[in-house]
Amino acid sequence: MNHTIFQKLEKMNGHCKTCAKAYALLTLLSLVTFFIYFFNHFTLETLFTDPNALLPAIKIEAFVLGIMHIVYSFFFKYIDKKLQIYGLDSNNLNEYIQRNQAFFQKY
Repeated sequence: MNHTIFQKLEKMNGHCKTCAKAYALLTLLSLVTFFIYFFNHFTLETLFTDPNALLPAIKIEAFVLGIMHIVYSFFFKYIDKKLQIYGLDSNNLNEYIQRNQAFFQKY
């Protein structure tokens, strides 16, 4: 492995970190949006009198979270396929880069 390949691995690691942060942020945003919608449109009286009132909102929330999880999974499958050439996967890429950072530093 040479310095150029190591730089590509560092770039992929940056993409992995960004994707994980974006997934966490979008999940949090989706849940916050759900609760804002919930508290603006429903009261406890509505929930007790109409058991189906909340069902459409829950379906939409489950759909959004499912789509985000599928995209997240496909991204990491793609990254793992690219890293398979080097005998790595996205789970241990960060550790590998930290261990070998000094070895591949360009002087």
